[in-house]
Amino acid sequence: MQQSPVLDVQLTAGTKTVLPVSEGETTLLYIRSGRLQLNSGEMIEAQQMAVMSNHGEHLEIQAVRDSAFLLLSGQPLNEPIYGRGYFVMNTFNEVLQAYEDLKQGHFIAPNTKPNATDET
Repeated sequence: MQQSPVLDVQLTAGTKTVLPVSEGETTLLYIRSGRLQLNSGEMIEAQQMAVMSNHGEHLEIQAVRDSAFLLLSGQPLNEPIYGRGYFVMNTFNEVLQAYEDLKQGHFIAPNTKPNATDET
């Protein structure tokens, strides 16, 4: 099983870095602060996300301003994805079932109560 990177990166303005990513993987960049320019010329601002695929073996990133970002990369799932609220599943019906399971207490550890307070 191939390991996929999850990186938390900080760059000062004007700094350029080259990060390795595997061919065929999908890469997600979430910009926590600052402004970045990708090797494609695309600019990404704070609180924006870029999702890339088929980008080669590396990704060049330059910090236009002091920046912090997360990079996540991995093999595509090649299956449907449906997300709503707390849950990401394959279909709308699976998400509905997950909410029903939550409502029925199936996600709560035994002998615990939600929002319980310590009475000692």
